[in-house]
Amino acid sequence: MTFSRQSFSVPANLLYFNVTETGGVNVWLEKNAMVKFFLHTYEIPTTRDVDKLMARLDRLESLISAVPAAVPAGRSRGLRRGKGVPAAEAVLETIKRSKQGLKFADIQTKTGFADKKIRNIIFRLNKLGKIKRHSRGVYIAIG
Repeated sequence: MTFSRQSFSVPANLLYFNVTETGGVNVWLEKNAMVKFFLHTYEIPTTRDVDKLMARLDRLESLISAVPAAVPAGRSRGLRRGKGVPAAEAVLETIKRSKQGLKFADIQTKTGFADKKIRNIIFRLNKLGKIKRHSRGVYIAIG
């Protein structure tokens, strides 16, 4: 297949194809049509496509911001069920009540939290400086 642009009779936005494989058929093709063909074939988004997506995103963001954040019934993030106290506060208060400190098993019994949850809370409270480790498995509240 050969192609050329004949400047004397063809506008700049047209291409001239001389297709010899199909019996010498001459084809005039607009460059924009060729670009559109490749964009469509290879699923390349155009500026208009991106603008449409941005408009849709803006509309969705405005809808989301208009709706107040709802917490599913019975499940409130970070709160102890039934008492309305954050889990870290519940563990800290339990440790504060004991003058000599509490063992891990005692904390688990008094709070009713899972093993992993208590370990994470103790790690976080220790890192924040609210509790310290008195001896192996025994924790004391600071302040």
